[in-house]
Amino acid sequence: MRPGSLPAPRERRLIVTRRQAWSYAADVGEAAVDPIEERVARQEAAEATRGLFAAYADANDAKHLGQLEAIFAPDVVVSTPATWSGLAQVLGFYRQAWASSPLPSRHFVSNVAMRRLEPDFVEATAYFLYVTAGADERPMIGWGTYRTTVVSHDGRYVIATLDIAMDLLVDARDGWGAAMSALASR
Repeated sequence: MRPGSLPAPRERRLIVTRRQAWSYAADVGEAAVDPIEERVARQEAAEATRGLFAAYADANDAKHLGQLEAIFAPDVVVSTPATWSGLAQVLGFYRQAWASSPLPSRHFVSNVAMRRLEPDFVEATAYFLYVTAGADERPMIGWGTYRTTVVSHDGRYVIATLDIAMDLLVDARDGWGAAMSALASR
């Protein structure tokens, strides 16, 4: 068959037969899922997850509890290795963390990877880079990994769990070479 041409009549019948198989599966009670709709739903979940990572970074940079509340599930669990459960505890954790570090900060999220991708449930990881100033205005840089689950709740995607693993946080004036060497020797 030439590119752009219609299939021969016999091939067209095979295509119709495959489509009819989906209809038949529905008629006999088998799960019939349109593969294109399934793929689109997964892609929408992946894009929502990427958007949640960006919204999370924005909320932290703005130190805005309302923005965090909008992206967390009511029963959210955040671990850093300490663990906070439920929206009230989690927002209390952020309130306290931001109060102890009142200077501006920036979070950069990259390498977002979907580890499990379903239309209503996503497990994802991402790297983050964090820059801020310490209490005495010393420049700080750090990085680590976010591990999260995203679920569909009340018609929107929200973060159900968030594990924050900070690999490194150092004074930028001292550099991070020695700290990286220490990490490598562990």
